[in-house]
Amino acid sequence: MGIPSCGRAKTKKKRVKVLSLATWKVRILSDNINADRPERRSALVARELARYTVDIAALSETRFAHKGQLTELNGGYTFFWSGLNGSERREQV
Repeated sequence: MGIPSCGRAKTKKKRVKVLSLATWKVRILSDNINADRPERRSALVARELARYTVDIAALSETRFAHKGQLTELNGGYTFFWSGLNGSERREQV
């Protein structure tokens, strides 16, 4: 009764989500409080990542100190970073 007439069992198709990965050299992600910009830089980056439907991105040259994380709720992204101590100079080698 439960066996198909062709003799083979039905197989369920698995849905696979393809992840979109990207890298981006953002060149300073920290905000300047004196800038005449209505949005934070992290919000701008999150909006662009969403526009290109990027799931995971590796951002370079953010220049954030220490370790931490920041969540952009409107963009749906969480930024994680690990940088130098605040007292160490960030310079190009």
